[in-house]
Amino acid sequence: STGGVERMAITNSGVTGITPGITMVDQWRLTTHLALNDLSGNHLVIGSNLERVDSVGQTTLNGGMTHSSGIWTFPETGIYKVEVVMSAVTSSDTNYVDVQMKYDFDGDGTYVDVSRILQCGIAGNSYTSGYMSSLLDVDNTANCKLLIRARTSDSTTTIQGSSGYNRTYFTFTRLGDT
Repeated sequence: STGGVERMAITNSGVTGITPGITMVDQWRLTTHLALNDLSGNHLVIGSNLERVDSVGQTTLNGGMTHSSGIWTFPETGIYKVEVVMSAVTSSDTNYVDVQMKYDFDGDGTYVDVSRILQCGIAGNSYTSGYMSSLLDVDNTANCKLLIRARTSDSTTTIQGSSGYNRTYFTFTRLGDT
């Protein structure tokens, strides 16, 4: 105790007053290829054909992330590191592949950009990949939501997925309390 106020206690029930460190890591992947063939300029929310990693040797730690139609919900409040790795292939010259991480921090339905992968000038018949991350303060699990969306400049680009290993995937790590 400090100044008569208990700061930490060690009892037969465990330790209190100490933040335990990383308590949750969850990883999800795109299981099938996702064609980005909408040339109207709209982004496509990556919201289906997703699975929690389950291949031999892969695991999660108290994985608790959930999603509905591409809207991700956090299992508890805290500071989270969200990472996205994207793999894509195109069969023709592509001006760009644009993948965005968007965050609604107050539940009003307005998502702001927090991170982005923008691959430009991709030659035909080639693969590209990208990485993005962001630290998010999730202070209310009912209001704080995340979505990941993508678009391209042509009709031949596909975001790569696999149910056997990670090609395009999302990692959510709860780093500590908010």
